Amino acid sequence: METFIHSGRLGSVLRIRGEDAADYLQSQLTINVADLARGSVRYGLRLNAKGRVLAGAYVLHTGEEEFLLVSRKTKAEDWLVLLEENVVADEVEFINETMDWRIHTLWREEASVESSGPQLETPESGNFMERDDGLIFPDPRLPPGSVAFLTPGDFLPKVGGIADDARPVDPNVLELRRIESCMVSVPDEIGPGELPQEGGLEKHAVDFDKGCYLGQEMMARMHAIGKARRQAVTVRKAGEGNVEVPADLYEGKRRIGTLKSLVMDEEGGLGIAIINESGISFLEKDGLALGGPEGEKITLP
Repeated sequence: METFIHSGRLGSVLRIRGEDAADYLQSQLTINVADLARGSVRYGLRLNAKGRVLAGAYVLHTGEEEFLLVSRKTKAEDWLVLLEENVVADEVEFINETMDWRIHTLWREEASVESSGPQLETPESGNFMERDDGLIFPDPRLPPGSVAFLTPGDFLPKVGGIADDARPVDPNVLELRRIESCMVSVPDEIGPGELPQEGGLEKHAVDFDKGCYLGQEMMARMHAIGKARRQAVTVRKAGEGNVEVPADLYEGKRRIGTLKSLVMDEEGGLGIAIINESGISFLEKDGLALGGPEGEKITLP
């Protein structure tokens, strides 16, 4: 069973500390930060008042009155603006450590970790492990079997030979694996124009039993309705030639969705689209046109 590794920079790593750190994050994010035990990790969102997604991050409870906020895509400067805009008399400090960390994503072709080679010790889902060479946790925003390592500087994690034996891959391989599972990326695919429910993020990144936070009223309303009018779908474009995204999708002359991402592979391109509820049947039957009524066809994989 072959192991793969992708190493890269992060969009943001912020250390958040102070006696009001937990209470302040509780008021800003969609998850119950107050319930996060030390050593726990959750993926949470920052919404605007209308419930649209502004940012997303892993929240690690690293110590007494201290958290690490880690985002693959949302930039540190954007997170800092969002976090600082509501501070009044709160005793909370935000420290930008983005340039001090790298992320390494490991996975096997199958979710099983059984192997005759070196074994990788990982914590249970929802927890992280502190090691001499960094932090490790099962990645909830990637398909099962994916493990995230956060390491200081440019060092590779020391994982009993696994990292040495793993095959390095470029970012497209990791992205294609994520897109195949329709696990949306924030803010590229679900962002300021979308609700968490349109990307299935409410299942794990929104707690509906917590107190007041930005966007809570819309989340409660959507929870009562039960279903968003648009949804994220994995789609395919046949043939060569990349596409600038976002790009409108049409059924006839009617705009019916948006292609939010596209990664090229041997069969053309695979991406995530946000499709109106009424457009799903057209996508399933004949596909949708890219960029206009006469555009290339976008279909289900």
